[in-house]
Amino acid sequence: MVDILQALNFIDPSSLDYGEWLEVGMGLKSAANDGYVVSWQDWDEWSKRDPARYQAGVFEKKWYSFNSSGINKATVFYRAIQNGFEPLNEITGLEWNDVIDDGIPPQKDNDFLVYLRALFDKEDQVSIVTKSVQLENGKYSPADRGFNESAKELMADFIKYDGEIENVIGDYNHDAGVWVRINPVDGQGVSNNNITKLRYTLIESDETDLETQLETIYKLRLPCAAIVNSGGRSIHAVVKVDAEDLDEYNRRVQFLHKTLEKQNFPVDKQNKNAARLSRLPGIDRGNERQYLIDIHTGYGDFATWQEYVENGFNDIELPEIKSFKEVLENMPELAPELIKGVLRQGHKMLVSGSSKAGKSFSLIELGIALAEGKTWFGFECRKSKVLYINLEIDESSFMHRVKNVYDALNIEIDSPENLRIWSLRGKAQPMQKLTPKIISRIQPENYDVIILDPVYKVQSGDENAAGDIAAFTNQFDKLTTELGVSLIYCHHHSKGNQGGKRAIDRASGSGVFARDPDAILDMIELENKTYQHNDKYKDCSAWRIEGTLREFPPFKPVNVFFRFPVHEVDYFGLLDNAEYRNYAAFQAKPKTIEDSLEEIDQCFDLLTDDGTFVHESDMAKYFNIGSETLRKKLRTYNNLSTEYTYKRSKGLVFKENK
Repeated sequence: MVDILQALNFIDPSSLDYGEWLEVGMGLKSAANDGYVVSWQDWDEWSKRDPARYQAGVFEKKWYSFNSSGINKATVFYRAIQNGFEPLNEITGLEWNDVIDDGIPPQKDNDFLVYLRALFDKEDQVSIVTKSVQLENGKYSPADRGFNESAKELMADFIKYDGEIENVIGDYNHDAGVWVRINPVDGQGVSNNNITKLRYTLIESDETDLETQLETIYKLRLPCAAIVNSGGRSIHAVVKVDAEDLDEYNRRVQFLHKTLEKQNFPVDKQNKNAARLSRLPGIDRGNERQYLIDIHTGYGDFATWQEYVENGFNDIELPEIKSFKEVLENMPELAPELIKGVLRQGHKMLVSGSSKAGKSFSLIELGIALAEGKTWFGFECRKSKVLYINLEIDESSFMHRVKNVYDALNIEIDSPENLRIWSLRGKAQPMQKLTPKIISRIQPENYDVIILDPVYKVQSGDENAAGDIAAFTNQFDKLTTELGVSLIYCHHHSKGNQGGKRAIDRASGSGVFARDPDAILDMIELENKTYQHNDKYKDCSAWRIEGTLREFPPFKPVNVFFRFPVHEVDYFGLLDNAEYRNYAAFQAKPKTIEDSLEEIDQCFDLLTDDGTFVHESDMAKYFNIGSETLRKKLRTYNNLSTEYTYKRSKGLVFKENK
């Protein structure tokens, strides 16, 4: 991929205003999240080129405050291109008309692997065409329907044969190149009816030069999964469409084509077909090369990009900058407390815990407490209008569950109209699609709280990828901002013993999960030995509720018993000295060489999609270490392990048998 630091060299910080300077920082941070080798120190060093405005000591804090906001690496590349940067030359080290004598541009032999991973799930059937026929005009065309193979098998073969592409896909005519269908197929044919997932459409234009094509793709922030040099006169942009059916696919493609035409970007109208062939990167084509330019650029999904277009190619309108002097003259009122000392109106709260914690029951208890104005885990709740979005349990079972919790809590049903239930089991969609539907459906109802249970049902992207989760949680902000509601949701713990972790670090996946909400209430299991003194709780599980709060001072952990179907607060202090379950054994176990080897294997298994490779930067982030320290760690592993060895190549780490 393009070296983003090379692009940065083409941007003069002194030519930017403050907002534009911040956008460059956000773009670099987004690139780092996508695996580019760039850090806040690089942003700092580049900014020194504007000594009149440079301020030391501010960069690291700002860097880690950046969340996904529609600003990404494309912003950096676009500004660089405007100043003469030629990314295609940067990739190959060659001019457009140069002939590649040795056939393979430097540092591009992993294109095939990266492209497959960017576009396909490991079980997807990928359709590749290697046979060609030469037409009367001298051009080459596909000669047959090609062959199908799973993405996982193709990637495994690529690694097995050390990147020798013809051992993976078979012989091909090097004058013609190779084609690939951008959407997965069922293996029975190659028409629209054989497409299993309507993820992408192909955007191509050969009526302008290559630099102009690429500049337009970046400038318009097209939601691209991949951008490929075809080895000919055009750039192939594989644009994310993510349609549920063919009707939606056609509507979105039509909107895309019309938008591009209005921007004087003539597109090939033959590419509206979902089964369309594109050029496969990592392939020779005459004296040129089909190669990968970039992946995951522009907006993260089509719906957000469409909103950007309909807003006049402007990001969501930002609020005005306010003088604190003026604010002091008319201080705004704080939002009311929904859960006293824990959560305010319009804020977000995460309830995390293991699968046995009764998280859903705790949320039902909370929904009832808010609807009736009662207490929850000992915290006073303001009487509120609640929408409970049930994504997991069938409707009749859920309604009985709510009634059973009411009965077990011994609460009179005084305000049932305050608790509304929306059962969407079997109807769940990615949050990017569900958010506008929630807003449209409930905006006139003036709810105070939305409870979303469970969050994984509407999650999209990789839960370990900060960029994906930041884009996902941004939808929560959209709900709270546009509806004025508090949003409460639950998420599961990561695997393994949680006793040695802070409450904020126990939720599974990216740290964005832990740092996004305004309040986190984490439920961790305790050793229940109260039966030695009190038979009442001997059949209950025991839990400690620990909080991480942004708006309020910390509270003393709350201990509870879980007796199906409700939690009971331990007001008598029976659990005050209880230890985390299995924590003592966990603490006492010394770390062995086998443990050190296993933590490397666990990291690889967690981060890999298909068991073949991971990005080196992702492993470094996992261990919270630098790249050089990671390399030492891998060398030590290779010296000690008798089973596996880890090899590094161009930013990727591969696991092989010894």
